[in-house]
Amino acid sequence: MKKTVGIILLIAMAVSMVFSMTACGDSAEKVIVQTNAFFAPFEYYDGTEITGVDVEIMGMVGEKLGKEIEFVNVEFAAIIDNVAAGKVCDCGAAGITINDERKEEVAFSIPYSSTEQYVIVKADNNTIVNLDNLKGIKIG
Repeated sequence: MKKTVGIILLIAMAVSMVFSMTACGDSAEKVIVQTNAFFAPFEYYDGTEITGVDVEIMGMVGEKLGKEIEFVNVEFAAIIDNVAAGKVCDCGAAGITINDERKEEVAFSIPYSSTEQYVIVKADNNTIVNLDNLKGIKIG
């Protein structure tokens, strides 16, 4: 069941990206996709090749558009600005969380993954009971 849902979400994502990628223009032979290749399983290096979930999804988008997809590894913080500027890349695929601030800068496909983050501590811990208890503490 999980695999079926995953495949359906993957297809829906690919279709959504195809429609959003029509802005790349018909004359471009290649779609330049910026990513930060250090966020497995979404994108990571396998030897010298960037691979991962986002790479596979964009590969399907490229097939649908009849265009080559070229991934370029950049600092994560630069991706939104570069996509918004539209000069050095056509889109970004980097496990990017959708938020209101980012939606003001760029258009997003439909979400295809969601996560929640937690802080875990020993069960008998009485010191850290909420995020405010972490202020000023160096973690990691």
